[in-house]
Amino acid sequence: MGKSANRYGTALLELGKREAGTERLQEAAAAYRAALKEGTRDRLPLDWAATQSNLGNALSALGERESGTERLEQAVVAFRAALEEQTRKRAPLDWARTQSNLDATLLTLGWRETGTARLNEAAAASGAAYRAALEERTRERLPLGWAQTQYNLGIALMVLGERESGTALLEEAVATFRATLQEATRERVPLDWAKAQNNLGVALELLSKRDGGTDQLQEAVAACRAALQEWTEERAPLGWAKHGKIWPKRLRIWAGARAGRRRQWSAQHPDHGPVKTPRAGNALETRFRTRNLGTVWPLPVQGDFRDIPQKVIARGADGLR
Repeated sequence: MGKSANRYGTALLELGKREAGTERLQEAAAAYRAALKEGTRDRLPLDWAATQSNLGNALSALGERESGTERLEQAVVAFRAALEEQTRKRAPLDWARTQSNLDATLLTLGWRETGTARLNEAAAASGAAYRAALEERTRERLPLGWAQTQYNLGIALMVLGERESGTALLEEAVATFRATLQEATRERVPLDWAKAQNNLGVALELLSKRDGGTDQLQEAVAACRAALQEWTEERAPLGWAKHGKIWPKRLRIWAGARAGRRRQWSAQHPDHGPVKTPRAGNALETRFRTRNLGTVWPLPVQGDFRDIPQKVIARGADGLR
């Protein structure tokens, strides 16, 4: 009964990750809790710990889709319970996986808080923990596990790098996401590949803001475009919806940087006369129409995107059709 419920929960968890709702994830959490009633810690300590870790994964996935922190806090409790049995000495690979998931959940919790103290603390602690986990989840022993931990390390480095004035941590984050993509290939794990491509684009954008260059912006757009090849509305509605929300910002920044280069060139070559800078809508429309993105997504004007004119959004969407 316990093992069957655990396997059932895992199947529901994988389905739930691909769907936009939370019903499957809630069912997965219930299945894991049922498994824990059968496979107790006293009888089967390592099996109990594995189920606790799986429960943590289901609760963490639920917490990411909800606005509160209750599910995330519950996930932290489950992961820490699992680690009481999954010690590094006793079960090094299980320890590395659960520790990595715990740190990722703590980072998400830090993001939810209004202050930055917990987020900075979680990022610093998780960065060290991920490096330790990589000593066990090596590329040779567990290539996809290694890629997952590399990805989580990249997130931690990006969080820390965004809050520091230099570029070293952001550059390391970019390198870490590129390393992830060496094993998390599109052929093997297409949705994880898309997720890594997306965050590579985010890190490149942050890096371009820091050093004022535009090469990284073009790479960022290319990475986001690559992710959309797998994050389609049919295959991954949740990733498709999330990814669509950051595209207006990516393209607005790219268009602004391009216009800035034109103005800078005109200032350096006064004898030539001013170079006409196209309106933002035209710049975005041209960029869209020269790229066959193969999908259309909603472009909401909210949060950071409220200052984008509606006609620019409309033109961008038209260019994607």
